[in-house]
Amino acid sequence: MTTAVIMRGVTPVPRSAADESEESFIRKKQEVTKALLGRRGFSVEGAAVLKEGFRAVILGSYLNIGLLAAPVALWGGMFGLGDGLLFIFSLFAIIPCAERLSYVTEQLANHLGDTTGGLLNATFGNATEVLVAIFALQKGLYRVVQLSLLGSILSNLLLVLGISCFVGGLRWKVQTFKVVSGAVPSAMLLIAAMGFLLPAAMKMSGQEDDNTDEINFSRMVAVVLLIMYSGFLVFQLRTHTEEFEGEASAEPSDTPALGKYESVLWLAVVTIFVSFLSEVLVATIEGFTSEYSINSVFVSAVVIPVIGNAAEHAAAVIFAYRNRMDICVGIAVGSSIQIALGVLPFCVIFGWFIGRPLSLFFNGFETAAVMASVLIVTVILHGGTSNWLMGFLLTGAYVVVSCGFWIHELENLSEAKGLPEGMRNITKLPDMEVSLK
Repeated sequence: MTTAVIMRGVTPVPRSAADESEESFIRKKQEVTKALLGRRGFSVEGAAVLKEGFRAVILGSYLNIGLLAAPVALWGGMFGLGDGLLFIFSLFAIIPCAERLSYVTEQLANHLGDTTGGLLNATFGNATEVLVAIFALQKGLYRVVQLSLLGSILSNLLLVLGISCFVGGLRWKVQTFKVVSGAVPSAMLLIAAMGFLLPAAMKMSGQEDDNTDEINFSRMVAVVLLIMYSGFLVFQLRTHTEEFEGEASAEPSDTPALGKYESVLWLAVVTIFVSFLSEVLVATIEGFTSEYSINSVFVSAVVIPVIGNAAEHAAAVIFAYRNRMDICVGIAVGSSIQIALGVLPFCVIFGWFIGRPLSLFFNGFETAAVMASVLIVTVILHGGTSNWLMGFLLTGAYVVVSCGFWIHELENLSEAKGLPEGMRNITKLPDMEVSLK
């Protein structure tokens, strides 16, 4: 396009009709583009907002340097890396993803209430465990599903809540949180423990006609637990929302760096990324434990849940430090309730549909660890206060449980507890269908 140049001693070049027509077309195109962006909810400053969001999420944490391990974890197998290294790289890559999930969810929680924010933190914080459980179930690694979800419950109740109370108690002498009418969270935890206890009691009492009764009973319990968890969500988010809303923070909160819809977008992006890493994690766990001679039970029940719970851990500690104990308890306890009454029963039902018979039967040590943890946390919730000593004791209890998993006898991760001997390993053949009458 020729432009008119005005300089001393130079005669301006006359503009042709073609030039004016082209400029008119460009102006109209820009106007149409702005109009379309306006209709779709974007402003002229939309690009700048997205740029700031990218800077806040991707460049806002030094932990994101761990994302450099993601390409190695995802494609290292193509270059001959063994399962041990792939497992380690996938763990390192999941750590920043879990932390960013925590950050983005906290940003979204600032646009919502403490109740919905805590529920979202628990939901997206559990994304790693859910994805690991689904991939493990599809591969027939039954004990990985059981132990990783059990370990997630224990780490949330003891480790996450413990460190949060400890850190918050160092800054605030006594921290308080609401005691919900009817002690609903405590009751939900006890019902969750019942879901672990009854299948074990049925198994040990010898009241089953055959081993398939254990699977059928587990499925019945799973359906009832899912229904009860749905009722809990209605109670929490609809009928008694005010009882779950926390008090205002003792210090002013920062202005959210992300908008509501930006936060939702980033939650989806990071969750999808975690799904790829989770698939690598599950595919290499047996090779890792074999290559480095590490107890597979300890890896499944402690290592994977602690890494996966980094999101809840970071968020809960931050809220406890700011004296927002209601949302802190909502994250730690709510996450445990969600896994025990939602995720684990869902995996049982999901396995039913895909021909993977998952049971709710856990051995004596695992069942006792859940019962003891639930009872300890129930006492704390009933009191409505916390301090650094409570956090110190909860953390110590988690160390004791972890030591038990460390000396736990080695197991076949693909063995489904309670199934007839001939059915335990048939899930190694993906195309084979399992029919349980």
